[in-house]
Amino acid sequence: MARLLVSELATNAIQHARPAKTSGAASHSVGIGTIVLMLWPTDGGIVLAVSDPDPRPPTPRAHDTSATGGRGLALVQTMASRWGCSPTQPHPGKIVWAEVPACPDGALGEPCFGGRQAAPMLIGRALTNLREL
Repeated sequence: MARLLVSELATNAIQHARPAKTSGAASHSVGIGTIVLMLWPTDGGIVLAVSDPDPRPPTPRAHDTSATGGRGLALVQTMASRWGCSPTQPHPGKIVWAEVPACPDGALGEPCFGGRQAAPMLIGRALTNLREL
């Protein structure tokens, strides 16, 4: 689950986020900036967060059954125990985050760990899965 959520958050940042335009002589072409992946433990699991230089919050798309994309935030909303978006300071941008529970509902055959003692195992598993992306 963590792998899918990181993939969705990172893909959204890469596809949709653009740095804020600056004024004056520096207002030339605006390209994609750097994105940063952060992981940290919580009592409920781990938080996966992606920051990017675009201050606009993510906006879920209207449901279109014929579209080949646009379902990323719906997946995040459904699979994460909670998620959100916060502005970065002092630079423009945002952090979009999602919490992955230590014991996802329906995790058949998956070992279940609880609390902060599970954090190293969960983060290690998330990092291992990220190598395959």
